[in-house]
Order: sequence, then C-alpha cells, then structure tokens
Amino acid sequence: MYDFFYEIHVKGRSISEVAKEGELTEQSVYIYLRSLEIMGLIELRSNGEPCFLTLPYYTFFEGSKLDKLFAEKLRLEVLSQEKRPEVGMSRVCLTQEQTDQISEMVYEKVQHFHFQNKESKESESIRKNILLNVTNGNYIHLSNGLVNIESTLLKELYETVNCDGVK
Repeated sequence: MYDFFYEIHVKGRSISEVAKEGELTEQSVYIYLRSLEIMGLIELRSNGEPCFLTLPYYTFFEGSKLDKLFAEKLRLEVLSQEKRPEVGMSRVCLTQEQTDQISEMVYEKVQHFHFQNKESKESESIRKNILLNVTNGNYIHLSNGLVNIESTLLKELYETVNCDGVK
C-alpha cells in the first residue's frame, strides 16, 4: 500500500502509469485506492481520482514492524554503496547530549534544504539518503514490487481499522 502511495503521491506519477508498469488489474488498482482511503491517506472523488489527505511523505511508529522493515532496507541500501562515505570519523569523544544536538542540527538543516529543493526540476536526480552517510537517493520499497491483490484484503483492512481501533 505504501509503495503504491509513494508512486502516486510522493513521486506524482499517474495511476495509469503505475498500473501499467506493475501490470495491475483495474480491480487491484481499485483495491489499492480503497485501502489507502480506509487508512485515511486519501479520499476517492466521484470520478475515482484520489484527493490526498496527507503531505507527500509518511513515517511509521517507532519500533513498529514497518519501521523496522524500513530501517533494515535503508541500512542495506546505504551499506551496499561502493562510494566511500562523505563524512567518516572514528574515535571522537562525544556525550550523548552532544550526539543528540548534532543529530538535531543535521536533521533540521537537511529538512530545510529538502523543502527548498523538492520542487526543482532536478529533484529526482539530486535525491539522497542520509544516514550521516550520503548515498544516491534510491527509494526504499517496503515490498518486492506492486502486485495484483485479492478483494478480501479490503474486508480485512476495514475490520482491522474499524474493529480494533488501529489507525
């Protein structure tokens, strides 16, 4: 679901383009869209087009299965790069408070630059991943690719969201 959401909202690709690339049936596209609607990320208009209810990014609850999956895929992506890190230091003496301050400063500065550059024509080519190590910004897919899905997923998702109170 999140990979589909990423393609149509974050990357701004058309639903038909994503469906064609993933060889998705009309039913599967509908299920992806309805699932995202049930999850509260979009609202489907009468013409079937999504109205996005969130900013074009998402985060997961820290420690959740999706958070752990994303962190592992990001770690593998970063560590698979042949290029040396642009910043690498060892045996430096820092307290936890200083480490937290550095992390916060880097995070704030990176967010500032990101929002400054994300609307530029080069936004795809300048995309990066940062783990105090800068690599090419390949998207971290949570799945092994978009696949056609069964309609029973909608019922399961609806019951999970509405019966268990999970959102």
